[in-house]
Amino acid sequence: MKIDLQLTRNGDALVASVYDVTDADSFANACADLWWKLARQAAATGTDPGHPDTGVLAHLAGAQLRLARV
Repeated sequence: MKIDLQLTRNGDALVASVYDVTDADSFANACADLWWKLARQAAATGTDPGHPDTGVLAHLAGAQLRLARV
């Protein structure tokens, strides 16, 4: 099934994409893709290049994962 998967914080979308999800592995891959998209955004805003995941975690503080069937 196609799902719209997005990370939001305070009602604003941080990242969002549509994915084909058929099982746990494809859902995990979709979540991983959102993580990498957020990591690229964090890197673009000057996150410590030696610790890119720290920037992702900072963006995720207070965030919600939303999904909707498309």
